[in-house]
Amino acid sequence: MSMSSYSREVVFFDGLMWYLEARNWSLSKIVNCKSGGELFDLRMYHSSYFFNLFGAIDHVRDFLEVDQGAYTKYKNDIENNIPNYWYARELRNAIVHRGLDPTAEVHCIGENVYALCPDEIYDKSGKNKYKPNINYIAQLGLVCNNSADFIIKEILDNEGLFDVDRHLTDFDCYISHIDKSTAMPIWAKDMAKNSITREDYCAISLDLAKRRVDKMRNILSGLSNV
Repeated sequence: MSMSSYSREVVFFDGLMWYLEARNWSLSKIVNCKSGGELFDLRMYHSSYFFNLFGAIDHVRDFLEVDQGAYTKYKNDIENNIPNYWYARELRNAIVHRGLDPTAEVHCIGENVYALCPDEIYDKSGKNKYKPNINYIAQLGLVCNNSADFIIKEILDNEGLFDVDRHLTDFDCYISHIDKSTAMPIWAKDMAKNSITREDYCAISLDLAKRRVDKMRNILSGLSNV
């Protein structure tokens, strides 16, 4: 595999990991939000959730643009298999681009506060209207996560990105990155290069690669979800 191919895959994988982790963190806050909390925080959690949900979805779509067949299949799978997809998409757009407050209406259930799904959402043209078939944004988030994760996991499988070998870096690459760093002073570069042998680096690289793949599998299997 060429270094340019490796770099593209690493950037994609790392970006996707961040979106999914931030999405899950936000949804956890939404699902477990107690009454009496700050309204600013509640609104921020909901806004962050939709930003990162569709950040992940669109990040995968952009990665697949080099393969028109995979791109089209993924787009169709996402749009057809995520319940309330267009409602959630336009809710995200209204939050991000038009400042809609997704927590304008809430119910207190026990000790928790749950934001109601807005009754209807319009696209930016104001001509197309979308209505949910679910009551609470927390429920919408759980449904969207489960459906999106199944599709994204299939993509990563198909692209071979659960293969640990695809995440390995070699010792020469490590040294090259140190040499090219504009942040490290010379003494720090020398220390970094002399602190590890080629054999030790290979073992560390393998361990890190396994951890990355396991972490992504756990996220997409619901093991780190709310």
